[in-house]
Amino acid sequence: MEIETAFYQILKNNAPLTALNAARVFSGQVPQKWDGDTAIALRPSPDKNREIIRTLEGGCTLVNEWFIVFSVTKGAQGATYPFTLCNRLDRAVIAALDEFTGTVIDPATSPTESIEVQEIITTDNTHLYGYDEKTKTHQFISEFRVSYTDVSRIVLQNP
Repeated sequence: MEIETAFYQILKNNAPLTALNAARVFSGQVPQKWDGDTAIALRPSPDKNREIIRTLEGGCTLVNEWFIVFSVTKGAQGATYPFTLCNRLDRAVIAALDEFTGTVIDPATSPTESIEVQEIITTDNTHLYGYDEKTKTHQFISEFRVSYTDVSRIVLQNP
């Protein structure tokens, strides 16, 4: 399983977040038109590269990767409710991801694929706000560092 899929699964299956977002989670960017008032998009951070930390016992690698999550709501600039809703959505994203650890399963695969997330931590760039006049959307951007075990990069040990 790819780490992007794990992020998607965590966000899509978080009940408080789903209540605010109605499960609209996109990879890359939010489309210019989408159903509902809220959406979330996630993508790898363009400013930071994937970093292999070390090889763990058994030959798997421990990897750090950075992701950006956009929380977006529709509404005119200066409108209180869309801004407040966007702020709540961003805080729910942070609550779902910050300090997350555990195994994430992709139920859409057969056999079931999984990935072991060691930890997800918010970075210093968390909770930046902007308004996009062209799309009339309020946007919060949060950045996360995820450490995970990458079994696809098994390093063979000498016997």
